[in-house]
Formats: sequence, structure tokens, C-alpha cells
Amino acid sequence: MAIKFFYTCNVKLQPTSHEANKIIEQQRDAILNLIDTKIETDMKEVIAKIESQNQKFDMQTQSLKNEIKIVYWVIGIAMTILLAIIALKK
Repeated sequence: MAIKFFYTCNVKLQPTSHEANKIIEQQRDAILNLIDTKIETDMKEVIAKIESQNQKFDMQTQSLKNEIKIVYWVIGIAMTILLAIIALKK
């Protein structure tokens, strides 16, 4: 009688392996969902920062292109004036 009572108490107190596996799977799934959510949020922030940096880089590149065009014009005008002065001296 004592053995039967002990056996029934153990069965009632301890979950079956199927129930334990189900609980472990649910916990694992919940943790993985939390990790996925955190990674997704972090990736959105990273992508936003990268896009912001790309826009800044594009603006700086355009500014540099404009400055190079100005330098070409200045050099062209200076060369034209220099050649005109040389031509007038002869």
C-alpha cells in the first residue's frame, strides 16, 4: 500500500516526459521569439543609420564634384588669360 501511494504521488507531482518536453519547447520558442524581435529591431536601427550615412556621403560627393568643376573653370579661365597675354606680347 505504501509503495502504491508513493508511486501515485510521484506520478502526480512530476510531469510526464511529454508534458516536460512541451513546456521546454514552449519556453524555447518564447525565447527565440524574443531574440528574433530584438534582432529585428536592432537591424532596423542599423539599416536606418547606414541609410543616413549613405545620404551624407552622397551629399559630400556631390559637393566635391561641384568644387572640382569650379577649379577646372578657374584653371581654364587662368590659362585663357595667360595665353591671351602671351599672344598680345608677341
